[in-house]
Amino acid sequence: MPQQNGKVQYKVQMDASMAPKLDRAVRRTRRNGGSSTATRLRILDAAEHLFAQNGVDGTSLRSIMAAAGVSISQINYHFGTKEVLLRAIFERRAVPHVQEQLRVVREAAKAPPEQRLSAVLAAYFAPVRWHIDGAELVGDFNRLLARIGGDPGEMARGILAEFFNGFQHQFIAELRLLLPDLPEDDLYWRWHCLLAVLMYSATNLDRMRQVSGNRFDLRDGNAFFDHVVPALESALRAPPTRAAAAQKRNGQSRKA
Repeated sequence: MPQQNGKVQYKVQMDASMAPKLDRAVRRTRRNGGSSTATRLRILDAAEHLFAQNGVDGTSLRSIMAAAGVSISQINYHFGTKEVLLRAIFERRAVPHVQEQLRVVREAAKAPPEQRLSAVLAAYFAPVRWHIDGAELVGDFNRLLARIGGDPGEMARGILAEFFNGFQHQFIAELRLLLPDLPEDDLYWRWHCLLAVLMYSATNLDRMRQVSGNRFDLRDGNAFFDHVVPALESALRAPPTRAAAAQKRNGQSRKA
């Protein structure tokens, strides 16, 4: 990943072999004006919904054709393959999402030192706030991300990694600066827990309310940030796993 002034610089990575195909699709849309743009957007909306509902491998181009009310030749004209279509969905949704998430994390990293970890952690969970507030109306895309994570298809997982891994590397780099004494294995395992909470919270807003019998709700103002983020910050600040295990073994030896 490129570096400048000692800081990791984020850039969305795309498989170079796919760029010409996406460029040709965009050029065709521009040449044909508004009706072509409307058709392209209908196809993207239908594909996003069906991919989220049935998975990428479980969705055929013909089912997208029926949902969008277009012909198979129109899908072939605008996209050609499911892979190009999925990449176009990520270009539309993931790029602005990741750019804004990166911006808020970098702003949070400017907080006073004693508040910096808390601020960066809250910024990492900004998508939960956007989803709660309705500022990011991409329910199907969030469900698609969760679906890809659980599906075995390598193509879809590869596209997800291309668009999101750069941001995750940047965030881990920020954590490394904030927690310089934390071993690398602990850093990555604790990040893994953060990612799991982020993905589940952004894709299943109703689960807390259902399990708690309507007593607690993820949509309830700042509840997530008041309860979950401080708990995760404490987990990040916990002693290194190997050091804690050694301390526990030493304590047991002294008791013996």
